[in-house]
Amino acid sequence: MTLNDIEQMYHEYTGMYQTGAMSKDEYLNLLRGLEVEKAVSMNAEEMQKKEELNQMVNAAINIVSMAV
Repeated sequence: MTLNDIEQMYHEYTGMYQTGAMSKDEYLNLLRGLEVEKAVSMNAEEMQKKEELNQMVNAAINIVSMAV
């Protein structure tokens, strides 16, 4: 799930709560679930960025090492 997906769900849940389509408890439970999803998504994105950076650094090390 992307952060955009989570934001869209937040707006959907908020709209449903504001119109009375769900109870306060249901709304709070869904928001807590979104908070968990957000943390997981952010960690996954962060790991991907770290891996990409690691690959770039290793490639640069290999290129420079071969040039010497």
